[in-house]
Amino acid sequence: MRITYLPGILLLCLACCVHAYSACADTLEPIDIQAVTRLSVYVVPQSIPIYLQKGMSPATNVDVTRIRDALDRQIMAHPYLRLFGNVAFDDAFRNADLEQTNAAMQAEIDLGYAQTFMADMNYASAVAVLSRVVENYGISMTAYDQPKLVAQAYQMLAYAYIEQSLDNPALAHEYDQKIRLAFIEMVRNAPYLMLLEGRQSPERVRYYNEALALFLGNTVYRRVLGSDAAALADRLGADILLFPRIVQQPSGVLVLEMDIFNAVTRDMRYLSEPLDAPGIAASDRECADVATRLFGGYADCLAFERPATDPPGDETLARRVYLDIGAGYGTYLSHPTNDMLHGVSGFVTVSYMFDEHFYVRTGGEIVGIFGDRSKELYEHFQVYHFPVMFGISKSFGWGRPYIGLGLDFAFSTTYTIVRSTVCKTFGTDDLECGESSVIRNRDPFGLSAVFNPGVNFGRGPFFVTLEWVMNIAVYPNADEKFKHLMGGRIGFQYWF
Repeated sequence: MRITYLPGILLLCLACCVHAYSACADTLEPIDIQAVTRLSVYVVPQSIPIYLQKGMSPATNVDVTRIRDALDRQIMAHPYLRLFGNVAFDDAFRNADLEQTNAAMQAEIDLGYAQTFMADMNYASAVAVLSRVVENYGISMTAYDQPKLVAQAYQMLAYAYIEQSLDNPALAHEYDQKIRLAFIEMVRNAPYLMLLEGRQSPERVRYYNEALALFLGNTVYRRVLGSDAAALADRLGADILLFPRIVQQPSGVLVLEMDIFNAVTRDMRYLSEPLDAPGIAASDRECADVATRLFGGYADCLAFERPATDPPGDETLARRVYLDIGAGYGTYLSHPTNDMLHGVSGFVTVSYMFDEHFYVRTGGEIVGIFGDRSKELYEHFQVYHFPVMFGISKSFGWGRPYIGLGLDFAFSTTYTIVRSTVCKTFGTDDLECGESSVIRNRDPFGLSAVFNPGVNFGRGPFFVTLEWVMNIAVYPNADEKFKHLMGGRIGFQYWF
């Protein structure tokens, strides 16, 4: 009996499991993957420096090119990061601002003077000039582009300080820290430069050994200043800067250190991990894995934001404001002169889009009316228009036709109309010019219904606008001499 019912029980359990799985699957939320702003990353410097203990061979022959290539590949493979290339780096330094360019040029000139002062044993002048050189190198950030020049300047500065201390034994203690700091900067920018016993003076070798021990024994001396990283990130336009370096410990172990600066959050992070174990050499692949693991752990914790603007093609016109500036031509359909008059106008209008199609528009326009062919209009005059319109529009790729209807409030300056040939020839003040031949009038106020179709062409935020305007005089209709203004306009439009 047990064997008979066992298959049925198993089928029932299987059906229950399938039903439970289906019910659970129905409650799962769909994964929504949205676009984010990609962060640009640059690895500084272009060649990863290796700082070794003096007189101690490393167990691992590190290939820094493999490490740099591994970091580059990791950045390029990340979906939300992009690699800031060396070409962009060179362009940023080649197109530096005027202050940085002048500082670099002045430092190059002063370095030549400093070499002359050192050769003449004029150490006081050399210190003054070299202090200005390293200051200008800091302004121009030459250490990230040509570190060898900066190392040379600091090496000469340390030598000059040493000679000054030897010339003033009583004040030698005042130069000790200055000499060490100069050698520390030399080591930072040119780790391959080493001062060896028997090839340099004992004072130079002693101070160099002390500076090297300070640099290798304390991470504070090796870390990049946040202010320097922020200045470099602003100059490059990069979001994240990586400052990797390889440092040998007193035990002989090589350690990969990495300062990571986030320009978005202004945060500086320090990471480190050994490349090898005491007496055990690591392979190039293992060294590259350490570098990618360090940066990968940092990248996994980054916060990515959605783009501030909508993607191209989804730009909305709703709640947008745009400005129109342009010129136009107009004439009055109803006029007291025999010939049609001509007018030139300039206008400025501001519009607001309620949604994708409906808008409100207001602004101002000045129309200058010039004399007719028969000179019945004795002098030109101006008309000031202040329209308020509501309209509808529709976008079709590069073009957007629209139609507006509204009211136009206007007033004009005084104008004079003459009928007599004498008045036209000799002026209205002539004795032969009768008062009945001169009509002086001023339309102080007028109200018109305005009809305004048009179309604009372009791609945001700039457009060219062509439109036609028709004003139908509504009030006061009977007393006005000039009525029903009609004309065309051309303008330039900018969307905010």
